[in-house]
Amino acid sequence: MDFVKLGVLVTVVLVGSSNSQNVPQTSGYQSQLLADMMNDLRKAYDAKLNNMQTNFNKRLAQQEERYTELLGILKGSHRKRRLLDGLQQTTPTPPTHPKAAFYVQLTHDLTGLGNYQAVVFDLVTTNVGNGYNKANGMFTASASGTYVFSWTSASADNHHMQTELVVNNKKVGLTWSDSGNHADFAVASDTAVVVLKAGDVVWVRSNNIHSHTIHGQQMTTFSGWLIYSQ
Repeated sequence: MDFVKLGVLVTVVLVGSSNSQNVPQTSGYQSQLLADMMNDLRKAYDAKLNNMQTNFNKRLAQQEERYTELLGILKGSHRKRRLLDGLQQTTPTPPTHPKAAFYVQLTHDLTGLGNYQAVVFDLVTTNVGNGYNKANGMFTASASGTYVFSWTSASADNHHMQTELVVNNKKVGLTWSDSGNHADFAVASDTAVVVLKAGDVVWVRSNNIHSHTIHGQQMTTFSGWLIYSQ
């Protein structure tokens, strides 16, 4: 029963009781009717109150469930953030791999060479890393590591030439091309594996045993490359 209607009905009953001319005959009936109305009112009020409590409990449970869900998401986000931070701190920076390789040739004869004079190779075919200097014939190591160097010297008829591979003014290899007294060419080659520091300088030079001439025509060459860096 609607609370407003029930209240109006109670009011009507009370008013009717006060205006009745036959109170003794009707007072018992009216009292019972009022008691029933009050009981219905109480039941309706309790029902509404229980319904409100049920709805409140349901919404509270939903909010608690949503809170638990959001809390789990937040904890998961924190774990992912810590994991990412840990990866950023522990993942090493990938090492760089320096590159160095060159191949140069002599296109013309060099005459009038003295003792321990650098051979300047004028034709640069390969110069990865720009370590070879065409102006002075010297290679400068850009990175510390193990290098391979190979060089070839040619001598025309009646000429001979000893050449050295030099690292920072220290001889590490020697060749000797000697054509003797015959109309032919003599070619000598050698290869050296050396450990260099960044900034070390390597070049080919004449020795003190020679006829002052080294043959060109791209037969005299010099090359080197980095195997691995330190």
